[in-house]
Amino acid sequence: MADNIITTTKLPELEAERLADVDNLISDDIEMSDSENLREDSIRKGYQRLPSGRALSLHETYSVMAAENTVLIILIGPSECGKTTIETTLYQLFQRNSVSEFLFAGSKTIQGYEERAFYTRVNSKQEVATTPRTSRGLQEIFLHLCLFDRNKKQRINYLFADLSGEEIQAHLANVNSLTQNMSFIRHANSFTVILDGERLANKHQRNGVIEEASTILRTILDAGLYSSSTKVQLVISKYDIIEASNDANTKQYIEKNLQELQLLITKYINKISVHKVAAMPNKGSLEVGFGLDNLLTSWEYIPSYLQMNITYGVKYSLKSEFNKLFYKLAGEAHE
Repeated sequence: MADNIITTTKLPELEAERLADVDNLISDDIEMSDSENLREDSIRKGYQRLPSGRALSLHETYSVMAAENTVLIILIGPSECGKTTIETTLYQLFQRNSVSEFLFAGSKTIQGYEERAFYTRVNSKQEVATTPRTSRGLQEIFLHLCLFDRNKKQRINYLFADLSGEEIQAHLANVNSLTQNMSFIRHANSFTVILDGERLANKHQRNGVIEEASTILRTILDAGLYSSSTKVQLVISKYDIIEASNDANTKQYIEKNLQELQLLITKYINKISVHKVAAMPNKGSLEVGFGLDNLLTSWEYIPSYLQMNITYGVKYSLKSEFNKLFYKLAGEAHE
């Protein structure tokens, strides 16, 4: 009789405990409240985040620039001058073949390139090849190409700052604004200034093209956002339009004003080159990507130690191997 009483009083408690345990197992209240305070990398511990493929932010470029040979290129020019078309066409040329002595070796921004290049392709069903205007802002602006230089037998990373024309024009003739908002351009290896060939071919608009280029260059240089190793490329885009016009006065005007721009730049920077390109020319004129091979070559990667000023070099014999290291890296002998 006693055994029966014990059994009947304990069973409800055991059943209640069992049900409570089941509730705890299926309840995610604790996990939900805790997860709000957990870092994403803790939740995903053991997993490797894959790149999104979109254009990189300034912060995301650090992993590239800190680890590998990298060339940073700032493309400068107003809206619709051809900056993005040059970037995307260069990327697409590597889908056909090598360009100059370079082979495609990868990209962290494939999606960024594809989004920009879509309207240049047959699938877009556009009658005229074009590229979308770059949205204003400084969030995700860097397109990345990794190329293999067959001559130097090395991989080189190219980061292109795909700035909107409005973003650039917002700082025209304002040194303080440019320095405060776009200080990263001081680390550029090249300033590639795009002169809109279509507007240069128009006698009513050509003066504005030269004036805009002169003003933004003067603003950058007066702000001191360059180094002794910085290079400048003056690029006439849409050159097929100039060729088609076959106007001697237009070409004479361009040559004269290019010389004046070079005189302005040489007060600050000595490494200047001029390029005529037609990234997406009209059908039946120049070939697609005309002039981009020479432009790519002008963005040559040069190790920083080879660009250092060595005028302070000592004139006496060096004994320490450590002190001789600088000259060894530069390919010189100093005994």
